[in-house]
Amino acid sequence: MKKIENNFDENEKIFKSKKIFDFINDEKLIENLYDFLAYVSIIAFFELNKLENKKIIELKTHTVIIYLGSIIESVLYYFINEIFINNEKKRKKYLKIKEFKSIQKIKISEESNKEYHFCEVFEKEISLNDTINFSSLINWAKDNKILSEEIVEKINNIRKLRNSIHINVYKTWELIKFDELKQIFIDTKDILDYIEEKLENK
Repeated sequence: MKKIENNFDENEKIFKSKKIFDFINDEKLIENLYDFLAYVSIIAFFELNKLENKKIIELKTHTVIIYLGSIIESVLYYFINEIFINNEKKRKKYLKIKEFKSIQKIKISEESNKEYHFCEVFEKEISLNDTINFSSLINWAKDNKILSEEIVEKINNIRKLRNSIHINVYKTWELIKFDELKQIFIDTKDILDYIEEKLENK
């Protein structure tokens, strides 16, 4: 097994030689996933070790988590779509989301701060080009029992950490130690291995 290097192109070659994403039948997605993985491996295993400024370490750690979360989110979307590719009813239920648009605001009384709205409900079909609701993906996979509880928990933990990029969540951010970051990489590998096996046996 080749060691991760402080070189983007070399790391991409290493990950490709391990065929990490070869279970995915989408060349562009595969290329992006290898790019993301090569990029975060350099930050996590080389750049973070050399930094002394705590704030920069925190922000660089955020970057790693965001990219790993995006990898998991994209692979999970692909996985669900593949599992139900021939089940039009379930696939449409998964791909279609409802959105609400306020048509009219109603205030019951001057004393009350509550507002009520008449809303129009409309459906739209999501794709990888849309903003995916990571939480909805996880819940949908869990409800349809296509992921084990252990894998759901690992995915959900990464989702929560990824959401820490939002300023209101960042206020309560606690710096992830290097050992914890290594565990997140291990969990990411476990998730990918699990999904690959499920797709091979579908």
